[in-house]
Order: sequence, then structure tokens, then C-alpha cells
Amino acid sequence: MEEIRFGETHFDREKSRMSLDTWLTENFFLFYVAYSYKMHHIDPQIRGLEDMMYGYYNLRKIWVPLSEHLSNPHNKTN
Repeated sequence: MEEIRFGETHFDREKSRMSLDTWLTENFFLFYVAYSYKMHHIDPQIRGLEDMMYGYYNLRKIWVPLSEHLSNPHNKTN
């Protein structure tokens, strides 16, 4: 527990937490329904993103605005 709380980086804390989660799950002390505590850094311009179980997102109905450069019909690429 001390490693999780005082890990130097986010990666160190996440690695320690995952090893603890794995041990608890394998020994039937913990059953997951969803990872509701995971944080995701999502661009606020993305619309239609639906939260799914286990921290995954449903990307089937996602809408992302194009930048002005990409949406210009006169923009031609070779």
C-alpha cells in the first residue's frame, strides 16, 4: 500500500496498484464490475463519447471537429 500512495511517478503508482489488483482478483478477494475511478484525459471538442464498462469507451458514434486546414475544400494533398 505504501508503494501505491508514495510512488514517485504516476506510472509507479499505477504499476503497484495493478499488481495489488491482480493478486486480490486471483485470490477471490475482489471482483470488478467497472473501473469507475480511472481518469481519462479527453479533448473537450470530442462529442458523442459514451463511457463503457471497465474504463473503455464506445467510439462508434464519436464526432471530432476537423481543423480549419483539413476542412478547407480547396486544400489538396499530393
